[in-house]
Amino acid sequence: MSARPASILPLEVLLFFDFYYTPVYIVLAIIIYIYKGATFYYPPNTLAPEIVGILLMIIMQYTRIHIGSMANRTESVSAAIWLVILGIPAIIITIFYLNFQTFVFWADIVNNAFMLFFVCLETLFGIAGIFGFRKAHPN
Repeated sequence: MSARPASILPLEVLLFFDFYYTPVYIVLAIIIYIYKGATFYYPPNTLAPEIVGILLMIIMQYTRIHIGSMANRTESVSAAIWLVILGIPAIIITIFYLNFQTFVFWADIVNNAFMLFFVCLETLFGIAGIFGFRKAHPN
C-alpha cells in the first residue's frame, strides 16, 4: 500500500487562485496609481517608489507562487521553507500598501485585503506543509 500524500489541497487551490488574482491586482493598482497621479499632488519622490514597490512585489509574488506550488506538489520541505520566507516580506509589503502608502483609497483597501488574504493563508499552509512534509519524509 502506498503512503498517504502529504501535499495540501487548500494550499494548491489558494496558489491557483492567487496566480490568477495577481494580474488583477496589478491592473487595479496601476489604474488606481494613474488616477492618484493625475488627481492628487504627491510629495516629491513618493509616487515612483510606491509604483516600483508594487512591481517588485509582483515579481516576488510569482516567484512565491511558483515555489509554493512546487513545494506542495513535490512535498519538498526546503521549498516550503522558501514559501514561508518569501511570505513574510509579502505580508509586510501588502500591509504597507493597505495602510501606509501616501494616499489610501477604498479600492486600495479592497485590492490589498484580497492580496493579504491569499498571502497570509498561503504562508500558514506553508508552515503546515513544512511539518507535514517533514513527518511524511523523515529523511
